[in-house]
Amino acid sequence: MSADGCQKPTWTGKPFSYLMHQPASGTSSYRDAPAANVERAASAGGGAQAATGVWDGPAPRTQLRGAAAAAGGAAAAEGEAEAVNERQPDAVPLPGGGRLPLIGYGTYKVDSVDPIRTALEAGYCHLDCASVYDNEALVGEAISPWLQQHERDSLFLTTKIWNNAHRPDLARKSALQSLKDLGVDKVDLLLMHWPNAWTPESTNDSHQPDTTVTVLDTWRAMEQLVDEGKAAYIGVSNFSEKALMALLSEARIKPVANQIELHPLLAQRRLVGACLRQGVVCIAYGPLGHSKTDLLASPGVVALAESLGRSPAQVLLRWNVQRGVAVLPKASSAGHVKDNIEGLFDWRLTYDQKAQLDALDQGKRFVDNDWHSWDD
Repeated sequence: MSADGCQKPTWTGKPFSYLMHQPASGTSSYRDAPAANVERAASAGGGAQAATGVWDGPAPRTQLRGAAAAAGGAAAAEGEAEAVNERQPDAVPLPGGGRLPLIGYGTYKVDSVDPIRTALEAGYCHLDCASVYDNEALVGEAISPWLQQHERDSLFLTTKIWNNAHRPDLARKSALQSLKDLGVDKVDLLLMHWPNAWTPESTNDSHQPDTTVTVLDTWRAMEQLVDEGKAAYIGVSNFSEKALMALLSEARIKPVANQIELHPLLAQRRLVGACLRQGVVCIAYGPLGHSKTDLLASPGVVALAESLGRSPAQVLLRWNVQRGVAVLPKASSAGHVKDNIEGLFDWRLTYDQKAQLDALDQGKRFVDNDWHSWDD
């Protein structure tokens, strides 16, 4: 017994057999596992269990370098030279048997029915909408013929409550207006667009904080909409880990999703991991970056795409999808709309290829409003 009265641990260096993350490599302890894991990954061609962390690899770089050297780095690299061509999951499960498609079409700034109908024809079955986009009636017009020919469950619809509608009565009014504009009886996912509450008369150009309402007040109104069958699921958007945990501790109906900015320049591993551990799916907006000149034209992304015979956009989307993050790419042309989804679930990035994209992380945000603080 030590001086402070604590018993000296007897399990030092031993694996915990009941943990899902325990070494499956025949090693006697976690200390010896990394090298064996890389060796196993090499022999399996970069299989799903080759990596650690929240998203099927890559492992921390210091661990990877040491493990690769121990296992024979050249052999491991050679084993991961090509992507695996096999059908991959195209949706993630939600509580109660629902499914969230791993790719959706974002309707921000869409001003015509044509791109929406092109997306539906190309295979998109998730449309991301919001009251602040001021085009939900247009979306409703675009999807009306589709819903006349297909089951309602074939289309996953998301909408969001804007900052100036956080008061419970206004949150309800906003959601019901979205239903009316979209021409449906319920949405599949209703999100709180930001945790920031503004006064009802606020606009995007002139706004004041609403100190009379809390996030939980708004959430209670959203829970009521679930009770009434107006929303199948509810979630949040632009929530930090701290804000999400605070809501989870009080919510009667737990949020199923957190829609946040995610791309290789802003990986947000800690937040993604925290969400996954709580059963909250992350949905990435801006998964291709802000413009054609930042990520899509990045030399590393372009070179990797050429080596895979894929477009840079698909490589970037695959990076998020492969860690269980749904993506909402914005596309301005019919060609790009189709390219983003075509064959997206027929292949995988290898461990090494994902590591190349992971190295781009700079914590760089493209959506950074002066009225919101990202401090956790």
